[in-house]
Amino acid sequence: EVKVKKKLTLLGLFLLLPSPQHHSHSSQRHHKTLQHHRIVLSILRSSFSSTFTPSSMHPHQQQQHRLSVLYKHIHPHFQPAQSSPRSLSLNSTAATLNASGAQHHHGDSSTGGSVQHSNNNASSGYQASTHQTAGSPAHHKKLYAITPSIVPRSFKSNLPNELQKSLKTIGWGFQDTEFLMKTNGDVTVTGRRYPVLSAKSLPNFRDFFEKEAGLDSDKLSLAQAYEDIIAKVPKENIYEPFLNDIKRESCYKYLVQDAESRLMHSHGHSLQEIFRLRYGKFNRVVDLVLYPESHEQVEQIVKLATKYKDHVCLIPYGGGTTVTQALLCPEGETRCIVSIDTHEMNRILWVDKQNNTACIQAGCTGVQIHDQLKERGVVLGHEPDSWEFSTMGGWVATRASGMKKNRYGNIEDFLLHAKVVTPQGTIDCKGVHARKSHGPDVMEMILGSEGCFGIVTECIVSIQGYPRSKKYGAIVFPNFESGVNCLREVYEKGLRPAALRLVDNMNFRMGSSLKERRFGFDKRMHAFEDAIKKIYVTKMKGMREDQICAATMCLEGDTHEVNHQEKRIYQIAAKYGGINGGSEAGKQGFLLTHVIAYLRDYAMSYYFLAESFETSVPWAKVVGCVEAVKQRIREEGKRRGIIDPQPWVCARISQSYGPGACCYFYFGFVFKGLKDPVKVFSEIEDAARDEILNHGGALSHHHGVGKLRRRWMSEMWSETGFKLIQDFKDNIDPDNLFAANNMNIKPAQITDQEEFVVRDYAGQQFDDIQDEDESSTSSDDEEEEEAQSASDEDDDSDDE
Repeated sequence: EVKVKKKLTLLGLFLLLPSPQHHSHSSQRHHKTLQHHRIVLSILRSSFSSTFTPSSMHPHQQQQHRLSVLYKHIHPHFQPAQSSPRSLSLNSTAATLNASGAQHHHGDSSTGGSVQHSNNNASSGYQASTHQTAGSPAHHKKLYAITPSIVPRSFKSNLPNELQKSLKTIGWGFQDTEFLMKTNGDVTVTGRRYPVLSAKSLPNFRDFFEKEAGLDSDKLSLAQAYEDIIAKVPKENIYEPFLNDIKRESCYKYLVQDAESRLMHSHGHSLQEIFRLRYGKFNRVVDLVLYPESHEQVEQIVKLATKYKDHVCLIPYGGGTTVTQALLCPEGETRCIVSIDTHEMNRILWVDKQNNTACIQAGCTGVQIHDQLKERGVVLGHEPDSWEFSTMGGWVATRASGMKKNRYGNIEDFLLHAKVVTPQGTIDCKGVHARKSHGPDVMEMILGSEGCFGIVTECIVSIQGYPRSKKYGAIVFPNFESGVNCLREVYEKGLRPAALRLVDNMNFRMGSSLKERRFGFDKRMHAFEDAIKKIYVTKMKGMREDQICAATMCLEGDTHEVNHQEKRIYQIAAKYGGINGGSEAGKQGFLLTHVIAYLRDYAMSYYFLAESFETSVPWAKVVGCVEAVKQRIREEGKRRGIIDPQPWVCARISQSYGPGACCYFYFGFVFKGLKDPVKVFSEIEDAARDEILNHGGALSHHHGVGKLRRRWMSEMWSETGFKLIQDFKDNIDPDNLFAANNMNIKPAQITDQEEFVVRDYAGQQFDDIQDEDESSTSSDDEEEEEAQSASDEDDDSDDE
């Protein structure tokens, strides 16, 4: 015990506790657990200062008081033993805690084993999902989801691509994954794709969003049936001579023109577009969808489209994950709009391990690239949040950035060359070079071109050996500014963790709300750990709960490099008051990224609009910019009557550079009662963008411009610089064959009505749909209340 006192800090005590994932019910392991408890309690007892106990107490009474305070933190139902001051031993205290928990939890078996809890919550929509408590047959029950599922259950997809068949028709991501609320109030994530949250019950999630964001879980905003929006898809406008030539040349793998396929290729995932899917309609969608599978087929398609340029136009399609409305069809376009989907161009054509290069087709998604390269022992390392769906060609078109940018670079860092098919022919380069000085680099004009100049078909990229070692970590900071200063110094010192991201206090607390429900002994152990952490962070380190921030990091490379960087980063963090939050917390925080994107669909089911946006800002202005944008959003919301609750907003730092960092924002608000909610949302988002520009921020860091931000595009360059971009478009595509009209580089073709469609939404359509929903559901209120009441009566053991 003396050695332990000397060598361990209070934070290090967590390592003494058994891992709940590997908990054993054997008596030997249980005895070891009690030994750990004794050591922890002994050190805690000696670590508590006199400020925790009244000085007038007898020393033995002080000891008992300290332990009682500790256990009340850990377990709200703990009652100290009624005994003399000298009789409170460590053994009896631990036993009392175990007994207290066992008595409170109805599901514990008489043998003292921990609760066995089964979450078989897959993609069935919880129509008959159950959970079982071991040893308690009387507590078997059905848990019905009360969140409306946005996944159509009866609609048969006509999409030819296998990945696209697995995706939602309204909303983000895979059909088998969504946030749903169960009748006991817990929220869960369906499916099994994301072990960090899938099939787990989240007891604190609902309370957090009701308290912090004002989300009312009793008021549902039902999306229209997918069959209904399909029925609203306008009739296709096919130019028969082009279609006949395409069929004759057979320059595609699939050709589709059904309403579902056309609709899916006519939108991305901006708030405005998803709102239309849920409550409205699209007045203009693509007329035809082609799936080529090679560069040569794309060349043939573009050649035929150029032949009929007065009757046909093209819009390239990658993963469809854009949040800038880049795929939205111009409503004034009278030509036949053809979507060129690259999903069937999903192969890695060759890998040259000696020269560290690979040639990848434009339709490969991030996951496909990773898996195919891993088989060859190499890695690209580009992992944007959307990497399950976004494609190589889309990364080039938007000038993308990924989570692991620090180690592997952004798209402009690892892209050596790309083939691009334009109306004037194919842009290509002779040879692959590590670096070249051939005059201006044409690739710089293609990067970020957003489908306006041509179609990317093949990319040659630099690759690296697959990392031998990977570590995660977390750092807790007293405030956001301290975290920002730490990130800046880490970059200045030349340290390059694969990812190092800082979240603000609101993000930090949101992450805490995603902790899963625990049962029995496992629950008591986690409560014990959380209590120690809270005491250490708030009492001993003096951090305020309403200011704490956290950074998560991922380190990759060889073992020596990873260990060295980990040590140096924690040393730098300590200078700014940062403390080690543990590898498990770092891993959980890092992996949550891919699941968080599903939250917006859940929120919209309860009248809550939300969106993300980003920028890059000089280091000196990062903190000021973040605070100013938050304040501006709240002020703009108040000006439009969004007061109680006010808009919810949070921020994070996701990428670091020498001159500055990427700031990423989330914001949202309750839209029930607003006549035209998307118009209000767009106005607030525009005001936030103006605030960013006022603080020296970029128009976008990696999302791109699209149509959502195109009105600022000319402000980003001098008149001569912007004209150069327009002239490039006029020369390479004089007939506007690639007619997405992104970035405002064809200003004469953008009408006031089109700009209205992009930014606003006719509120009357939304009001009509809501009136229909309310009238259709009001008759079922009594039945739902009876079902809820019956569920509540049979829900006694769910608290544990």
